[in-house]
Amino acid sequence: MMKAGDNKYIPPSGTLDENGYTTYTIQDYPLIQKEKNPQRFKAGDMHFDLDFPKFPPTKEMLLNIDDFFKIYYTLEHCPMQAPDEFFWLLQFVDYNRPFDSIIEIGVQMGGSAKVWEQMLPKDGTYIGVDQALNFKWNYRDSDRKMILIEGDSQSVSTYNMVKNCLKGKKVDVLFLDAAHGLGAKTECELFGSLVRDNGIIAVQDTRLKRNWWDEMTGNGINGKHTQQPDGTHIPNRQETDRFIKYEFKSSMATGIFYKNKEQTVVKFFE
Repeated sequence: MMKAGDNKYIPPSGTLDENGYTTYTIQDYPLIQKEKNPQRFKAGDMHFDLDFPKFPPTKEMLLNIDDFFKIYYTLEHCPMQAPDEFFWLLQFVDYNRPFDSIIEIGVQMGGSAKVWEQMLPKDGTYIGVDQALNFKWNYRDSDRKMILIEGDSQSVSTYNMVKNCLKGKKVDVLFLDAAHGLGAKTECELFGSLVRDNGIIAVQDTRLKRNWWDEMTGNGINGKHTQQPDGTHIPNRQETDRFIKYEFKSSMATGIFYKNKEQTVVKFFE
């Protein structure tokens, strides 16, 4: 058990600019040690430098960095994602509001679900899918609409269960953190059908899905543009198909792309 004074929680410093926007400066956070999350941190003290890519700050984040780390420090929540990558994703979602609904594929013990629950508005909807649900907190007491579905995330029958729960509505965000191979492509094509136009599809652990993730833009988002022998520029698929994706590599990497109905890279189920 952690003792008083161990791994002391240091709140972030925030500065208010002339427009009333808060910018957070986060450096060398002392994070959870192995007592906090033995499933993830097995090798002693862990430290992360949260000097990650910044988005233009919002006047009030739906879930600020202080509250985010309070969840990380609570044993029954234990989000399994690397905190810098996960908060980068939260920033992205926050910056691209509205956000009042999400489908998460792969929920395990419900750590990330707790983060999404706290970020959602009071009437927001969370739908989690996993083959073996093992929540460590009582989601039934939440004042958000929390729906958990146990089933194969790559099956049409599970997709139909989720679709029926939405009753014709589309969600703002899809978070994929289940399959770590080409199964992620199937999950993306299935459940991506339930994301609204210009909504966000986020993919966790893209380092384990390189073939599919890189193929979505041909030579990769960070790849060099190919040229013909005469030096003529050959645009990649991201330029020609209006397909825009981002990736932040710290631990296992997190990727994001918009659901743009004009793109032809991802073939959705419906």
